[in-house]
Amino acid sequence: MEGGKEIGEVSTAAKNAVAYGAFRGSRQPRLFGNWQWCIDEAHVYCSAGLLQLYGIVPGGEHHISSTAFLEFVHPAFRDLFNQQLTLAEESGEALFEYKVISPSGEEKTIGCWMGSVNERGGRVTIAGNCWDVSRLHRVDTGTQPEPSHTHAEAVAKLASWQWNFRLQELTLSPNFFALLALDRDHFELSYKSFIALIQIEDRFNMLPVFEQGTVENGAFELRMIKHSNTLVYVKCMFETIQSESGDPVIVGTLQDISDEVELRRELEEKKLFAELLFDTSIDLISAYDQKTRVIAWNKTCEERYGIKKEDAIGREVVALFPNMEGDPWLHNLTRALEGEIIFQTNQTSSSLEGHFDYYLLPLIADGGDILGALSISHDLTEMRNVTKRLDELNRTLEEKNEELERSNNELASFSYVASHDLQEPLRKIQTFSQRISETEVANLSENGKEYLKRMESAAKRMQALIEDLLTFSRTNTALKDLEATDLNKMAEEVKAAFKDVIEEKSAQVEIVDLPVARVIPFQFRQLLENLLSNALKYSKVDEQPRIVIRSELFTGVQIKLHGVNINKKYYKITVTDNGIGFEQQYAEKIFELFQRLHGKHDYPGSGLGLSICKKIIQNHHGFISAKGEPQKGATFTIYLPE
Repeated sequence: MEGGKEIGEVSTAAKNAVAYGAFRGSRQPRLFGNWQWCIDEAHVYCSAGLLQLYGIVPGGEHHISSTAFLEFVHPAFRDLFNQQLTLAEESGEALFEYKVISPSGEEKTIGCWMGSVNERGGRVTIAGNCWDVSRLHRVDTGTQPEPSHTHAEAVAKLASWQWNFRLQELTLSPNFFALLALDRDHFELSYKSFIALIQIEDRFNMLPVFEQGTVENGAFELRMIKHSNTLVYVKCMFETIQSESGDPVIVGTLQDISDEVELRRELEEKKLFAELLFDTSIDLISAYDQKTRVIAWNKTCEERYGIKKEDAIGREVVALFPNMEGDPWLHNLTRALEGEIIFQTNQTSSSLEGHFDYYLLPLIADGGDILGALSISHDLTEMRNVTKRLDELNRTLEEKNEELERSNNELASFSYVASHDLQEPLRKIQTFSQRISETEVANLSENGKEYLKRMESAAKRMQALIEDLLTFSRTNTALKDLEATDLNKMAEEVKAAFKDVIEEKSAQVEIVDLPVARVIPFQFRQLLENLLSNALKYSKVDEQPRIVIRSELFTGVQIKLHGVNINKKYYKITVTDNGIGFEQQYAEKIFELFQRLHGKHDYPGSGLGLSICKKIIQNHHGFISAKGEPQKGATFTIYLPE
């Protein structure tokens, strides 16, 4: 290829650089392996690939002691390995070569990348990725790359490149073209062509590498454009070496990590979702490691304890809450860290006021190791307060029920007195006044006749008042069984009962589309009688009375009244007249006991009729209201549940 050369012509050092690529996510256990080591623990987890790489029999124990792990490192390289381990722990990443000795005595040269991948509560975990580079050390300059090496690049989705700044010469491995689906014969070997393959937003990372000639060693992620205009996520790593001619040469690798990025994105989404679930819980959720240090702390903990997550993570419980010494919860935490599941109900806390149910659950890894314990506490304080208030309300309700029972007994006594004791002398007064009218009226003076007439009138009013009081009391105590009733038929029967008054006043009474509704028949008849009686009584002298009784069906949502059930339907029944009406300011007052808007001589009555109507509608779980205007009539509106 013009302007460049094949990868087989690069130096041994350049080939070693290929081996240093980040082989995380590799799927080839015969060439690559990985391990994880929590510095605080005495064992190292090794993948099956690493066990094969170290010459350990496949299928052996994947958790080996840290001492045994270090013994596989060649004695001449153990200090280097420990130095690089410290470098990875402090700076986050290390890249180097070392030798291992297998149990059979075979020596291998290993390329290793290691980095700090997790830090929880002060615990540092180092992960390492390894690749056998022994063959690379046996390849001389000028030879063609071994087929196995080219195959390894393809398996690892890896490509290598080299840039000689002085010669402006770019070298690419064959797998570079396969990685980006490029036509090898028509690709210009220049750094501008190389840069053009990088997504615009990511190019600023690579431009200094090609334009400055010498750069620090580096590693970063890029998005590159395949021939099909799709994006490939790659990990780019490079370092500056010196060629055999003394020129500074940058050698690097590109590894397709698209699958890893997608997996990382999915993991981030799942992590975010888990954190949202964790943080939006109303319960106090926290977790602790084996040294009782906080490793998780949700927002409810922040709000209730007043301690931010960043201030809680990594601290021991007794340091966070000094007053918890001797608290049973602390003892139970120790039990959970030993593998026991703990549940306690209605407990008090020395670190919070109130009462709680709480769980302490051991966090057990797949291998059986207990990594820590999860604490979930549910605050019962408000529930206990509500229960206490309910108990108080129940006691008050019992007292009210007893008081109501006494009132009912008194009302029953009143009803008996009203129906017997009060009516007996009243009947005698009416009887004797009638006899006087029939036999002695001629012997009375004009004043005596007037007094007798007033006495008879007063007795009649008293009789009507007693009867209305009895009716009102019966609406409270009578049985309230609902029956499906044709209200059209009922209204016609009520109209017939008022035939004489209707004819006397030449009144028009119109009944329009009343429903079949579930009502207490004798009470609802009383309601219609009272409303029709009122409409006829308060008609105008100089105008023919017109009364209309009609109905419509409404949903609860349409009715703007306090207490209406929006999930039910209601019959709206209106009784409208063109009588003398009333001032709207009295619309509520007219439903109260003994309230009258007009003189008893002008409009006779007890003042209980509308009070009885209101009580009847309450028995039906409905609503009644009135609207009037002086000399223009009145409308009484009833909302009756369907």
